[in-house]
Amino acid sequence: MGGAIGLAALLAPFAVLVLCDRVGSRLVAIIAGFAVAFLVYELVLFAATAGPPSGDDAFSLKVIMQILWLNVLALIGLALLHRVALSVGLLPPREAVRGGTFA
Repeated sequence: MGGAIGLAALLAPFAVLVLCDRVGSRLVAIIAGFAVAFLVYELVLFAATAGPPSGDDAFSLKVIMQILWLNVLALIGLALLHRVALSVGLLPPREAVRGGTFA
């Protein structure tokens, strides 16, 4: 299962990069990127549990919604921390960054 988690962790951001190259709006890219990363990650883990025996509750709607809620809260918290870091000068302004997806 560790290999599947690693594979999912590599595929999810790759899927977001592919998506972000095709989306013009930053807000749409953030929301769609979050959704795509979550779906890719969960689908890879779901596929990995198809072979070996696992509990029926591992991918119940209740568990997936709990994980989704935790991820949404983490995204909001990280976005707020990013804003704070920008406002106190810990990060350069976006205009100073070159070559990034949102530059």
